[in-house]
Amino acid sequence: MVRSPQLFLMDEPLSNLDAKLRADMRAEIIELRRQLGGTFIYVTHDQSEAMTMSDRVVLMHEGSIQQIAAPSELYDNPANLFVAEFIGSPKINTLAVRSPTAGELYGFGNHLQGVPKHIDGVAVPVREALSLCLRPEALRLLPTQARDAFTGRIHILENLGNEFLVIVHPIGEVENSEGDTTKPMKLVARVVAMVGRQLHPGDTVHLQPDWSQALLFNQDGFRLSQATVTVLEEVRV
Repeated sequence: MVRSPQLFLMDEPLSNLDAKLRADMRAEIIELRRQLGGTFIYVTHDQSEAMTMSDRVVLMHEGSIQQIAAPSELYDNPANLFVAEFIGSPKINTLAVRSPTAGELYGFGNHLQGVPKHIDGVAVPVREALSLCLRPEALRLLPTQARDAFTGRIHILENLGNEFLVIVHPIGEVENSEGDTTKPMKLVARVVAMVGRQLHPGDTVHLQPDWSQALLFNQDGFRLSQATVTVLEEVRV
């Protein structure tokens, strides 16, 4: 820093600090970068560091670049299922679904009707195994059942003070996205504290997706609307 370099390389500099000090040091590094005006290449396994400190993120998996994008782009518009599930806390909901006919979906032990025929910018393929992904904030709690809502039973309520995470299991045995019935499938929804305090484990609830925020992936984890994202394929370092 004394020599005023144009490039700084930091390799997990906060990994050995406790949570509070890490948060403080993140702010210090952001301010330091602003003052010095150079380029910082920052290596981390902590998605909160990547999301809060960077202008652009190179997200890698097993030596392969999955996506290069701004943090908000990674969250809202992931290139593939790995990126979608890696970014975000709690993790994005991933459901194994099928569409027998246009406007219908089977998934989470439910038969949904009146579903948009186009999801994630593409026509929903009929009779194909798909992964439907929904962020916890993309699920709305309904007072009564709706044709395009998932019905399940509350398993756990996590009280975070200003909000609750509602963890819902399907009613009955249902395969998860890997085709496994031994690991229970679940949906996680965010609700405001006023609503969360009225809920109890064991309650039957109805969760309606905001279909404008839904993402669709094929069995190989590729986004169906590939044209909408910037993807680097077969790039290895």
